[in-house]
Parts: sequence; C-alpha cells; structure tokens
Amino acid sequence: RKTYMNITKYTFKHMNLKEKLTAIGIDNPSLEARWIEEEYPEISNEKIDEIVTRRARGEPLSRIFGWREFYGRRFDVNEYTLDPRPDSEILIEAVLKYDGRKNSILDMGTGTGCLLITLLCEIKNACGVAVDVSHDALSVAQKNAARHECEDRIKFINSNWFENVTGVFDVMISNPPYIRSDVILDLDESVKNF
Repeated sequence: RKTYMNITKYTFKHMNLKEKLTAIGIDNPSLEARWIEEEYPEISNEKIDEIVTRRARGEPLSRIFGWREFYGRRFDVNEYTLDPRPDSEILIEAVLKYDGRKNSILDMGTGTGCLLITLLCEIKNACGVAVDVSHDALSVAQKNAARHECEDRIKFINSNWFENVTGVFDVMISNPPYIRSDVILDLDESVKNF
C-alpha cells in the first residue's frame, strides 16, 4: 500500500478525488470517490485532503462519515462502538424466523444498538434491554434508538455483562468482539486501529 506521504504536495494537489484514492492504494477508488461525493455534495479541496489523509491511515469511511448502514437503516458510529457488519444481519434473520415468543429481547454488548433497534423496528410489539459496559457506547445506542423511534421501548443498562441485569427475556442476542488479542497485530490497519 502506498502511503500519503509518498506523494508530493504539488502532485497531490492537482489530482482529483479518485486519483488521490488510487495514489494511497484504495482497492476500489471509483466506488469510494462516489460514496464520498454522495456524503459531501459540496465538498471542498480541504475536506477531500482530510478524508484522503484519514483513509491513508486506514480509517474506514464509516468512521469518517460517522455512520454505517445495517439492515437498510442508518446507525451512528464513533470511536466507542464497533461498526455494524453486514454478516451480523444473519442474527436478525434468525430471530425473525424464530417461532417462539419475541416480546422481550435482551441485547448484551449492544454497542451501536443496531441488533436490538433493528429487531424492535421489525417486531412492533416487542421491547428490549440494551446492555453495555461502556457509557459512551450506550449514548450512541440511545441516539440511534431515537433516530429509529423506538427509544421508549428500550431500557439502557450500563453493566459488565449480567452484573446489573435482572429479569426474564424471550430472546437474548449478542455479537461481542470476537477477535483474539494475539492476532490483532496481524490484522488489516482498518480493523486493528479502528
């Protein structure tokens, strides 16, 4: 991967967005350029350079934009949450196909709240409890719940797993971080650092 620093300021200044993304080694610069231009329709050269610098460090576009899509909905993300991943949508499908009661849902390690919020949007009579050890992550989940108009059906609990959780639930969901500590150093920069 080329780095941002390998490009002279003069050359870099006269490149368009796609060329700048290509120069720093982005895999699909055309697609990323389109996403950036859609997110920032009136983008300035300074903002382009800021985004390209951040991408050169491996920062994902979702962190730069401050949101990520999950199950067709937009969820805020930041440094206190993990990004919702498309492969986690299988958990939503599994719960929706479940034949048992789904009136009360416990979400352990809620992060952005994407799992519980999505389920509450799909199951209109359900309510849930969102649990996270991070106050900052719970704050992001609360904002996401308000965006999707289900905050009145969620109780947010700051807890280290079951420490502060009581009650009986029909469904429990969780998608906690699952990468072993000893392999983190070998991961792609965007995963390792962001």
